[in-house]
Amino acid sequence: PTHPRSSLSSLAKRWSPSHPVHRACAFSLLSSQRQWHARHSGLINLAMIILALTNFRLALENALKYGWRLNPVSLFHIVKKSNPTLLLCLPAAVLAAFASLAVERLAFALMCREEPLRKAARVAAAQWRLAK
Repeated sequence: PTHPRSSLSSLAKRWSPSHPVHRACAFSLLSSQRQWHARHSGLINLAMIILALTNFRLALENALKYGWRLNPVSLFHIVKKSNPTLLLCLPAAVLAAFASLAVERLAFALMCREEPLRKAARVAAAQWRLAK
């Protein structure tokens, strides 16, 4: 039979402050170096889809039960009377959206044009290595 003090002393020795708790170094869960999102991106996407569908279902249910309470024409007149500078920002927002779309299409076109050049460079590099 073990003495109660001996079990306490072994427990104290095992959990002493000088004894390391973790054996291997690991990044923090909140660190950007952890790469958690790469392994769980499917789970995050599923959660976002469920969240969006649930909120859409609630909005649709309320619209069917109470009707649409928002009239865009009356909203336009209210904004026009209360804050006309907001209406001046609307064309700038539309212009920014179209400019963003144009930049995206230009980048896509440049990437499509660049891909054959990359393939040709890879072939040339491989031929150079073989000739060397």
